[in-house]
Amino acid sequence: RERPQIVHTHLLASDIYARLAARLARVPVVISTEHNVNEDYGRIRRCLQRLSNLCGTAWVAISQTVHAHMVADQGVKSGRITLIPNGIDMARVLERPARHFRDVPRILTLSRLTRQKDLATLLKALALVKNEWRLQVAGAGELERELKALAQRLGLESRVEFLGYRSDASELLAQADIFCFPSRWEGMGLAVLEAGVAGVPAILSDLPVLHELMEDDEAKFVRAGDVPAWAAALRGMLDDPESAVSRAQKAKARLRQAYSAERMAAQYAELFNRLLLPLRKKEHPLVIHVVPTLFSGGAERLVVELAKRQPALGYRTEVIANYGGGPLEDELREAKVRYEIHERSGPFNVVSVFRLYKLFRQRRPDIVHTHLFGADLWGRLAAWCARVPLIVSTEHNVNLQDSAFKKSIKRVLGYSTDAFIAVSETARDYMVLQEHIRGGKVTVVKNGVDMLNIRPRAPELPHGEFRLVSVGRLTAQKDQATLIKAAALIINRPWRLGLIGTGELEAELRSLAQELGVAERVEFLGQCSDVYERLANYDIYCSASRWEGLPLTVVEAAAAGLPLVLSDIRQMREVMGEDEAAFFKPGDQLDMVQAMQNIMDDYGSALTVAAKASVRIRQEFSIQRMVQEYADVYQTARLLRGKT
Repeated sequence: RERPQIVHTHLLASDIYARLAARLARVPVVISTEHNVNEDYGRIRRCLQRLSNLCGTAWVAISQTVHAHMVADQGVKSGRITLIPNGIDMARVLERPARHFRDVPRILTLSRLTRQKDLATLLKALALVKNEWRLQVAGAGELERELKALAQRLGLESRVEFLGYRSDASELLAQADIFCFPSRWEGMGLAVLEAGVAGVPAILSDLPVLHELMEDDEAKFVRAGDVPAWAAALRGMLDDPESAVSRAQKAKARLRQAYSAERMAAQYAELFNRLLLPLRKKEHPLVIHVVPTLFSGGAERLVVELAKRQPALGYRTEVIANYGGGPLEDELREAKVRYEIHERSGPFNVVSVFRLYKLFRQRRPDIVHTHLFGADLWGRLAAWCARVPLIVSTEHNVNLQDSAFKKSIKRVLGYSTDAFIAVSETARDYMVLQEHIRGGKVTVVKNGVDMLNIRPRAPELPHGEFRLVSVGRLTAQKDQATLIKAAALIINRPWRLGLIGTGELEAELRSLAQELGVAERVEFLGQCSDVYERLANYDIYCSASRWEGLPLTVVEAAAAGLPLVLSDIRQMREVMGEDEAAFFKPGDQLDMVQAMQNIMDDYGSALTVAAKASVRIRQEFSIQRMVQEYADVYQTARLLRGKT
C-alpha cells in the first residue's frame, strides 16, 4: 500500500519477517543494520539469519568488529557492507564536570542484565575493593534476581543499588564518578559512547570493538571475566582520580566530534542516495531561487553563484527577484540563467504571493529555494499554495533585531518548509532556539567563495602608511563607528581606512570621521563590484561586526592573505582560529586599537600567519564545496520526501 523505495530493518525478528515481506512487495532497496555480534545465537537463529540475508540488497555494520562478524559468520560479502557507527544526540548529553570524585565515589553501569553484560564479574571484583564506593546498576533483564542474590551473598547489598530500567541515563552519567562496562562481547557499546561523551572516567572490557571507540590513554581496559584484574583496575582508579578525570576529558572532546547523531544520519542519507541513484525518475530537477533583489549583498551573490553552478550537478536553475532587480542581473545574463524581476507592490508586497503562485503553477518547479525574509515570506507561502514538491530556505544571518512578530511568522512558515540551510553553526542554533525550527530539519552549509577570482596580496611590507579596509553594509550590525574611533586613536603609525559598502548610517559615519579629525583618512568607497581585486591592495582587514550569519567578507579577506582584526564573536571563530587573527571585544575601541597596533608592530609575522591561514580557507570555503553540499541537501530532502 505505501510503496516505499527503501525498507530498513534492525535486529533478527524484523530482519526475517520485514525483509521477506519487502521482497514479496517488490521494494527496490532492502537494507539491514547489524547491531551486535550475537555470540549467543544458536544454530537455528544463525541459519534463519543467513536465509533472511538472501532478501537483502545492502547491509550496514555499526563497527569494524560487527563488519568482520557479518563476513565470517553470516556470509555477507564485504563489499556490500557499509560501516556507519552509531551516533548520539549531543544536545541531550549532560556533561560530568571535571571534578574530583565524591567522598564515597559513585560507580555506574548501564546495561541489560544478561550473560553478555557479565555484571557478576563487576560485583565479585568490587567485593575485593576495600576503598569507599557505591555502585548503581541501571538496567533490567532476566538475570536481575540472580545478580541481586549474588550481591547479597557477597555482603554488598547495602552498597549496590539496582535502579531498574531508567530513561534518565544522561542525568545518571553526569552524577557518576566511574563508569564500568564488563561485557564479554559487543557490537559497538553505545553506553560506552554515552559515558565517554559525558566525560565520565571509564573502566572497560578489553574488547576490540571498544578500542574502536576509546583510545588506550582515554580509558582503562581490563580483560573480560578477570575478577582480580577488575578489582585492581577499580582500586587504581579510586586511588588516582585526577589522572582518570584527565583521561575522560580528553576522550570527551574527541568523541563529541566523531559520533554525533547528525553525522550518523548524514551517512545513512548518503547511503540511501547512492542506492537509489539508479532509480531516479527525473534527470534534471528544476530549482527556482527566490531572493528579494539582485543587489551585490552576500546572500544575493550566493544565489547567483548557485544558479550559475548547479546545472553542472544536474539541476536546472532559475532566479526570481520579487522586490526588484540590481547589478547582479548582468552575471545571470552572461551565464544564460533564466530570471525574472518583480517590482515591489505596496508596503507588504502582498501582490508578490499571487505573482509567484502563478509562476510556480506555470513552471512546475521541483524545488523552490528562498533566501532572506522578503523572499522567505512570500516565496514559501506561494510555493506551499502551488504544491511545490520541495521547499527549502537558507538562513543567512542571526537576525538579532527581529521582532517577536517576525519570529512568529518564521516559525509558522517552518511547518511548510521541508529543509533549512544555515550558513553557520551560530545561525543554526539561532534558528532552533529563537525561531523554534526543529534541529533535524536544519543543515549547516558554510558559504563558499570563488577562490579563482580572489587575487592574493603580495608578501611585502606596507609602503608609507598602513591601508586598512572593511567591507559591509553601513549599519549598526557592522559597527563601523567602533572601527573609525579605534583608527582615530592610532597616532604612532600612518594609516588610511577604506569602507566598502553603503547603508543608512553613511551620513552619520561621515560626521563621526569629521568630528574625530580623520575625515581625510577615511574613504567611503560605496558599492564596489571589484571587491576581490581591491582586497589585494590593502594591508589589514578589519571587521567590528556585533553579530553575523557567516562573515563572508572575512573569508574573502583571509583567502587574499590579509592579516585580520576581528570582533570576538562566535561567528568569527567559526571561520578563523585563535592564532590566525587578532580578536578584540565587540564595541571596545581601545581593545580594537590594541589589536590593530599589535599587527602593525610585527607586520612581517602577521603576514606569515595570514599566508598559512589563506591555504586553509581556500580549501574549506571553496564555492565548489558549497554548491555540492547544497545539491546533497536537495537530494537528501527529496529522498526523505519521496520525490525522486
